[in-house]
Amino acid sequence: MKQRFSEEQVVQILREGEAAETKAEIWRQYGISEWTYYRWRQRYGGLAESQAKRLKHLEQENARLKRLVAEQALAAERRELVMALVARGISERLACRTVGLSRASYRYRGQPPDGEEQRLRALVVALARQHPRYGYRRVAALLRRQGRAVNHKWVWRVWREEGLAVPRRRTRKRRAGTAAALPTRATHRGHVWTYDFLFDATERGQALKLLVVLDEYTRECHRVRVGRRLDSDAVIDTLAALFEEHGPPEHLRSDNGSEFIAARLQAWLGETGATTLYIAPGHPWENGYAESFNGKLRDECLDEEVFWGVEHAQVIVERWRRQYNEERPHSALGYRTPAEVAGRAETPTAGGRPGLTS
Repeated sequence: MKQRFSEEQVVQILREGEAAETKAEIWRQYGISEWTYYRWRQRYGGLAESQAKRLKHLEQENARLKRLVAEQALAAERRELVMALVARGISERLACRTVGLSRASYRYRGQPPDGEEQRLRALVVALARQHPRYGYRRVAALLRRQGRAVNHKWVWRVWREEGLAVPRRRTRKRRAGTAAALPTRATHRGHVWTYDFLFDATERGQALKLLVVLDEYTRECHRVRVGRRLDSDAVIDTLAALFEEHGPPEHLRSDNGSEFIAARLQAWLGETGATTLYIAPGHPWENGYAESFNGKLRDECLDEEVFWGVEHAQVIVERWRRQYNEERPHSALGYRTPAEVAGRAETPTAGGRPGLTS
């Protein structure tokens, strides 16, 4: 039965109903019942027109997939029934006609995978177990980086058949409020660095503090320093070593933590020529690159490992940092690694304009 109103029209009717003095006027105007109105509000309340249309599309796609699964299961049952009838001496033609299954479908036998496909399947399973927080798209990118001619659809089929899945984490509460534009967006390598602190604990409950420094343009993590207590002096020591290795950035983005606003750190940064960019208090989404990296570090390393001390944690985290920079495909970089992007990234030339590195 075709619905009288589209999803966009339903959302518009609900908006008019919320603005009207009495909802009965809206019901009479559009010729709908009270029950229909409240059913719509339960289903589409709070959605925009595009979101309602997307919801309808997802529901239709879900119904289509359910039909396909049911049809596949029904075909398997019919094939078994025909086999039972043939075993009792009934002809294949009559058994297929009686059950409602074509003879071609009854006679079809799936081809077993060849040796190469079996090796690829085993490799997909091995990569999924080696990187339990990677999804099928990132595993497909890893295979292509190894020179395997596969696409993500084939990997997804193997993913489902092998029962692979990324374990669910506890959902976090969404922040309230509107997103702000990111000030001073990085346009070349060394333009904007961001640094932040992350916290964890050892197996015995001793606190661990991690200082993260990364380049916003290339997403390359320059350092993750682990310690029990890291103050502004530790921040200066870490930045000094990185400035000597990579050169100072034009800007450093951070929150307003006491370690980042210390007068000694401000004076030292003034001598290096790097300017500070502080996010608004209580607005961590303005430092989105650091938050995103911290989430990956926690999800793929900190939550997966057990640390016995600071030294042990530093070794494990450093190993993950190198793998993140040099091996892990980054979806925001077109499934390239940060090291690959850094090798071809733009850097400021003598004239002050970005230029390609050799």
